[in-house]
Amino acid sequence: MLLKSQVTIAFQGFEGNAADNWTFTPPTQNNAVPIIAVGAGTYGAGYAATGSRSMRIGGGSTACGSGSGNCINGATGGGSCTNNFNGLALEFSAVNIDCYQNVQISIKYRTHTFCTGQGQGLDVGENLRFEARINGGAWVQVGNLTGTNNCIWLYTDNPVFCSGAPIANPFVYNVPAGTQTIAFRATININRTDEVMYFDDVALTGFPITLPPITIEHLAP
Repeated sequence: MLLKSQVTIAFQGFEGNAADNWTFTPPTQNNAVPIIAVGAGTYGAGYAATGSRSMRIGGGSTACGSGSGNCINGATGGGSCTNNFNGLALEFSAVNIDCYQNVQISIKYRTHTFCTGQGQGLDVGENLRFEARINGGAWVQVGNLTGTNNCIWLYTDNPVFCSGAPIANPFVYNVPAGTQTIAFRATININRTDEVMYFDDVALTGFPITLPPITIEHLAP
């Protein structure tokens, strides 16, 4: 058995081009004008790790706040920041990796820091989880970042530390050898609609397995 060079098995950068071939289920949206893919012109270039788009989970209320100006739309007043949540999960479909070895999943991630004031990051009791589904089984946690008091970070912060053990950014998961199919998802546990996470450049990579040529010997009768 021979191994070739590492290749990208599936990828999603949310740019809408041919390279974005890892299908996904986006977070549900409750706004009249949902913002799922975030453009660089909307939130600034830093909200896309590369290119001009990324994926947002969390958020939801279009008018919340109590004078602090810390909500997603920068509002300084409005309804409660604990109502009208968008979805809190981003799920990538199962991919057959039976013909690959040394498979890895990597994902870049950051919090929202656009508004002023407190509330945009992970607090005590909140967390970011990375989970994998191997061979169609149950979802298993493979990475976990627990919050502190409004813990925020950028794509360029590596590792990311709030409380507990720090985790790498991009987060990298080494898929167990012998896995036939792998699915992946990121979920957040939050309690306010101004606590938001962004993801970009989600890659599934590995080394193709090549069987050596078979030699057939002909024996004289």
